[in-house]
Amino acid sequence: MSAEAFGAKLLAQVHEESLASLLSDLRALQNPKPRSNTGLPELDNIVEAYRYPTTSTSAVPTEGTSSDLNIPSEDDFDLHHEDNYDNTSPSRGLRGKVTNSNPLIINISHGPHSSTAASTNLFYHLIALTTLSRQHGGKHNTAIYIDCTNSFSAMQLYKATISCTRTATTDNLPPSIPHAAAAKEALNHVHVLRCTSTYSLLSQLQELPAYLLEPSAHRSFDRSVGLLVVDGINHFYWQDRSDAEIARLEGVNISGLAASSIPLSAQILSELKKMQETYECTIIYTTIATTPPVTSTTIPGTGSRADGTSPTPAPAPNESAIMDFYTRNALVNLHPTKVGVSQFAPTMSLEECLSDKDARAEAASMTRYWVGASAGGLSNNQGESGTGQNRRGFTMQIAKDGVIGFG
Repeated sequence: MSAEAFGAKLLAQVHEESLASLLSDLRALQNPKPRSNTGLPELDNIVEAYRYPTTSTSAVPTEGTSSDLNIPSEDDFDLHHEDNYDNTSPSRGLRGKVTNSNPLIINISHGPHSSTAASTNLFYHLIALTTLSRQHGGKHNTAIYIDCTNSFSAMQLYKATISCTRTATTDNLPPSIPHAAAAKEALNHVHVLRCTSTYSLLSQLQELPAYLLEPSAHRSFDRSVGLLVVDGINHFYWQDRSDAEIARLEGVNISGLAASSIPLSAQILSELKKMQETYECTIIYTTIATTPPVTSTTIPGTGSRADGTSPTPAPAPNESAIMDFYTRNALVNLHPTKVGVSQFAPTMSLEECLSDKDARAEAASMTRYWVGASAGGLSNNQGESGTGQNRRGFTMQIAKDGVIGFG
């Protein structure tokens, strides 16, 4: 055998992969079943139940769902439809082994007219638990909040963080660190990014790793990324639809970016999965079913336009396909529902109503939500999939300063 042939044979036996892939495989070998650690036991228990079910199910995953972590390529997509994205091909790990890692991605679904107060307060509570020091009941990590709805409130987050320090175990707290100082220090490690379009959201996610690895850019370089929140991941649906229609009619690329055969929603999800794989952080995003924008003025009580013509119903959008895409590619889907205070029974006497007055006033002073859970497309427990079967969940009580209790 010649030296050239022998060298070619040796090179053929060399396995080449990136450093990130190698480190990911090593983590998978050392910890094949990473546990959820959001700091909220009620949520962690739900995530673990869907991530590692104790009983095996014989259900066959439907098309477009998988329990594997993949970065999609252009061959995985149709040119126009997000729901044609298929992530069922297994990812290859060290020496060609298949790695069965489920990305810890949680989706919170909201209806077109439902309040987002539950998800917002849950976000603030989880951010506080992530960024507070361990002495104050936190995880001493970094949190990233991507605000697509322009609804982030630093003051409300500050109040929620103080509330967490007061309810945490304070037996070993040094007296030199008051609650307010601990909350302000925690806020230094919350990175808020505002987006004005879907392209802006994708750009922020693509530039995020470089920002996190720059020591001079922030004060959280010595902390791990524990939580990434995207508030309103499909918030710009109508703006994107309008831009696409104008581009189709006028042949103009409004975004100014090079056209891609991969849908934006698939690119965004790909970046989120890269973040979860690299930093092993919890990713939570919200999907909101929005109503069509009003395009004409109607006369109140008549159902007619000011010009006398009948209003034309807005065409049915393909928004459900995008929402289904994000729902299908989550591990767990949460569905918050407000729990009302029951009314006085008709048979109650005046004395009974007066005796129940204080308890009813206390219940009315706070808002109570039931957060139901259902399996997403990445869950191994497909037997409980579907938004109509919220078999798991927890209650959440919210006051003016944030979340005050779970159950």
